[in-house]
Amino acid sequence: MPCPFESILHTNAVPTPTERQHIHEVQAFVDPHSLASPARRLSDDLVREIFLASLPDTGNPAFNRNESPLLVAQISTSWRRIALSTPRLWSSMHIVVPHTTHLGRLTEQIISWLSRSGVAPLSISLVFSEAATPTLSGSLEQNAGTHVISLLLILVAESHRWLDIDFTVPDTAARHFNLSLTSDDIPLLKSLVFSDGLPGDRRLIGPDPTPVHPQFPFLATQSLRKLAIPIGCLDLRTPGAVLWHNLVHLAFEAGLSRGLTCATALNLLSQCHLLEYCALPLYRSRRDPAVEIAPFTLPYLAELRLALPFHAGEAHTRFFSVMSLPALHSLHCTGSGFQGNGVLLCEYFFPNDVSTLQHLNFGVDAFPSGLFFEIIAKMTALQTLCIRYHLRLEPRVQGSTSFVVGFPEILAHLSIPEADAGPFPYSA
Repeated sequence: MPCPFESILHTNAVPTPTERQHIHEVQAFVDPHSLASPARRLSDDLVREIFLASLPDTGNPAFNRNESPLLVAQISTSWRRIALSTPRLWSSMHIVVPHTTHLGRLTEQIISWLSRSGVAPLSISLVFSEAATPTLSGSLEQNAGTHVISLLLILVAESHRWLDIDFTVPDTAARHFNLSLTSDDIPLLKSLVFSDGLPGDRRLIGPDPTPVHPQFPFLATQSLRKLAIPIGCLDLRTPGAVLWHNLVHLAFEAGLSRGLTCATALNLLSQCHLLEYCALPLYRSRRDPAVEIAPFTLPYLAELRLALPFHAGEAHTRFFSVMSLPALHSLHCTGSGFQGNGVLLCEYFFPNDVSTLQHLNFGVDAFPSGLFFEIIAKMTALQTLCIRYHLRLEPRVQGSTSFVVGFPEILAHLSIPEADAGPFPYSA
């Protein structure tokens, strides 16, 4: 049915007296019927489920009026009532710490969300904005540190409800994050991710300065399944510091430390029978003893990321030789400047059985090309390959203009993907 007012819609034209009369008649009919709109017939429980489904698919919701839950809470009075009475809608939050001058407003928002979340378990992510970071150094550091501590205390007061915690804190603010908690204070904690914001080159290269990482003495909680922190946040010499046998995700950053010795890494892994994901930075220490580690199996480990030291030691050559990884399908290795015979290099960089590998990201400079091709030939399930540094071409391929000369036939089906995954990406 054509609209009787089509000629004046989307214009600045003034309706005639007759048109105004028609408009009033239509409005008188529409207003009562709006009370019977489908949205009004939805039950409160169904509206709650819709609200919960509107939360971000990835990450926690931010304090943004254009996104849920703040968005749905400003549609109508009835929807606001439902939103404010749904604790799960407010039990996750993404906090961006602003400049000190705006911390007061942020603190009010956090307190408000926490009160609306009732007793629901909390998922909290926290990062520092670029505007906030400069205030944590120089003459303003003490004042900014006071505000940061006040903000942290608000969150710590709810530690008994912590479920998933993800903090990315610049190293200048890390000293303010020493948490005087015990494992009894965080009975629900399932995931803890804490990053000091240091770039990769400071994690793996250079002198070993005195760490200023916060200490986390509360990690021996039965509920913890995911742990990703700088090594300096945990005293690995303390027995029972973490219930390693419960972890399915373990990732260490070197941070202001060099990394883990081979003996320490193997000792930890031998206790992590449920691991599915692992990322470790290793380094060679002159004091790293050649400790005998009994062979062990990680039956569920699917993805392994290793940052290896620049010079291999005898202890490191045994890293893979004592592990069985039957489910491993993704391997990411970085390192440089290695020398040694083929057997030692294979044991250093690759597990004994590579037939299950589907994805290989290899960032080792000057690795012998012939040996690399021999290992790749055994990866019968390989789907994607990324080589981030040049291989050391051996005489039989010296002078070749094609990078793939020497690749075994098993890789003949690989092609360059549209999305660049590194300097030399190939995928099926």
